[in-house]
This record gives sequence, structure tokens and C-alpha cells, in this order.
Amino acid sequence: MPPLVPSWPTFGTISQREHIPVHRLRYAAARLGVKPVGKAGGTYVFTEADAAAIVQTARRIQRGEQF
Repeated sequence: MPPLVPSWPTFGTISQREHIPVHRLRYAAARLGVKPVGKAGGTYVFTEADAAAIVQTARRIQRGEQF
């Protein structure tokens, strides 16, 4: 049985999974003040909980809601 590897989503993987442009995800993360938990090469990685919050905020911004 292969070892379990934690999932560390990046802006790119979140964008592909949720169909939201990367620039909107970056903006939502900045608005929330979410910082990456680490860096893999030149890519920032986030926890799944942070990724969910970023996606939720990006969708709210797209709908024009205030938060």
C-alpha cells in the first residue's frame, strides 16, 4: 500500500479544480490575509481549509457580495 501523501493545493490546482482564474484566487487570498503554509519550488502551497476559504471568497466577490 503506497503511503498517504497530504494534499497541498496551489493557486493553479485550485484554479483547475474550481474553474476560477488564478488572479481572482490571488486577490481573494490577499483580501482574507491568507498566507501560504509553504513553498514547493517556486509555487506557494495552502492547506485544504485555506483553499476552501479562498474559493468561497472568490465566488462571493464574483457575485458582487460584500464580506
